[in-house]
Amino acid sequence: MQEDKIRWNLRYQNDGMPTQTSDLLLRFKNILPKTGKALDIACGNGRNLNFLAKKGLQCEGVDISEVALSKVAKDENIKTFCLDLDTYKLKESYYDVILNFYYLNRDILKQTCMALKKGGILFLETFIEDEAYPTTIESKKILKKGELESFFRDFEILCHEFKIITRDKNFEEAKVVCFVAKKC
Repeated sequence: MQEDKIRWNLRYQNDGMPTQTSDLLLRFKNILPKTGKALDIACGNGRNLNFLAKKGLQCEGVDISEVALSKVAKDENIKTFCLDLDTYKLKESYYDVILNFYYLNRDILKQTCMALKKGGILFLETFIEDEAYPTTIESKKILKKGELESFFRDFEILCHEFKIITRDKNFEEAKVVCFVAKKC
């Protein structure tokens, strides 16, 4: 979608996006494999890709914004692809690690289950509905209660927590799910 590409390019041009490695990823860094393939869905400026590449993983990052991808560190362990995730298809049983931070596409989420190898690990952090935290985020970009559990019912759940964040310049509070799961 051209509108999405323009919107995300502007956000990255204005440097309004985080650059530090995700706290969730840092917290669970000890369970990362020493080698293997990793995918960062909607990787943005590569804040998490860079971390995984330094750990020795062969990384792929996909994002709709070429501005964001231009900020990804140049590293022989990182390949980036500028594409629309609405039409992207994941490779089956290919990845040892998949990251999905603040991007919700239910088709991609379903594909994640089959794209991970046995023993592969998913790190996910995104918005989840909660009546106590109404939000201006489009409803299709917010997980419903119980939805993650239905997608990943055959996985070993390593972390399933919630936190409240303050979004952007609106200072709007939103509920976020922090989720780590291993494919059995």
